[in-house]
Amino acid sequence: MEAVGVDARETWIRSFIADVEKGHSAMTMQLVTHLQKTNPNEVPASLGVEALQKALSGESSAVGRNRTLRSWLCNHRDKVVLSWLALGFPVPPSFQRQSDVIVSENPEGSSRGAKQAQEQRCISHVGKQSRSFAGVIVFDFDQTLSIRHIGVFEDLSSASAVVDRVFGGKQRLDALRDVLEHAKAKQVLVTLVSRNSKHVVKKALASAGLLPYFADGLIFGFEDYEDSTPKSEIITKRILQACGLSVGDLLFVDDDGENIRDFQEHFHGASAIQPSRGGVTSEELTQIIAWMGKRS
Repeated sequence: MEAVGVDARETWIRSFIADVEKGHSAMTMQLVTHLQKTNPNEVPASLGVEALQKALSGESSAVGRNRTLRSWLCNHRDKVVLSWLALGFPVPPSFQRQSDVIVSENPEGSSRGAKQAQEQRCISHVGKQSRSFAGVIVFDFDQTLSIRHIGVFEDLSSASAVVDRVFGGKQRLDALRDVLEHAKAKQVLVTLVSRNSKHVVKKALASAGLLPYFADGLIFGFEDYEDSTPKSEIITKRILQACGLSVGDLLFVDDDGENIRDFQEHFHGASAIQPSRGGVTSEELTQIIAWMGKRS
C-alpha cells in the first residue's frame, strides 16, 4: 500500500459537483433535498442560500429545480466547496489516511491519479483552456501575509476583526488584494506553504476575501508534511512538478531566515523576498509586482 499526497476529501467534493453540473439527476436531487434543511444563518451570506431555497420551492418540476441548483453551483462553486459540510451536503467517504494522504492498494494507478488531480487544480486556477502559467509565487502565511502568528484556536468568526488583527487593517489588506489581482491578470499562480494549520490559514484568507486568489489545492499546512520536511521539498514535489514550472519561474516570500536559506540552497536562480516579522510591507509588495512584470 502506498500513500498518495492529495487532498482526497476536496477532490471527492469537486468530483461530486462536476457530476451534478454534467446533469446527474440523482446527485442533483441529493443536494436539493439537503438544501431544504440548510440553515442560511450557518453559511456565508454570499452563497445566497435563502434566495436559492425560495427559488427551489417556487419550481413546480424536478427539471426546474435541478436547473436552478446547477446554475447556483456554477456561480458559487469554490465557496460551496469550502462550505460543503455547513450546507449539510453528503459527507465525503472516510479514507484511511496518514498525515492527510490517501492510502491506496494500487500504487501506480493512484500516483497517476494524484498527479492528474493536482494538475487539474492548477489548470482550474487560470481557466480550463490554458496550461500555460507565467510563474508561481509561494507565500508563507504567519508574519508574511499576516502581521502576526495566528494560533489554531484563534477566533476568526468576525471578518472585521480578521482584517485588523490578522492582516493589519483595511489599507494593508487592499494592498495585498491589489498584488493578488495583479498575479491573476498576469496568470501567475499564487500558492502557500505554512507551518501553521492549513485549515486556520484558509479560514483567515476566506474571512478576508483573499482565498479565491490562491491556486486551488495548493495551500499546504502542517497537516500535509512532517515538521522535519523542508519547505523546498514541498515546493519541488507538490508545486513545481505538479504544475510543470521550473526554478526560474519561482518567487518565494517568507519571513523566516532558515526557510530563505533552505530555498536559496535548493533553487539557484529563483527569486526570494524576506519581509520583516511584521508581514510584507508596501515596499516588498512593490518588489513582488516588479518580479511579475518580468514574467510577461
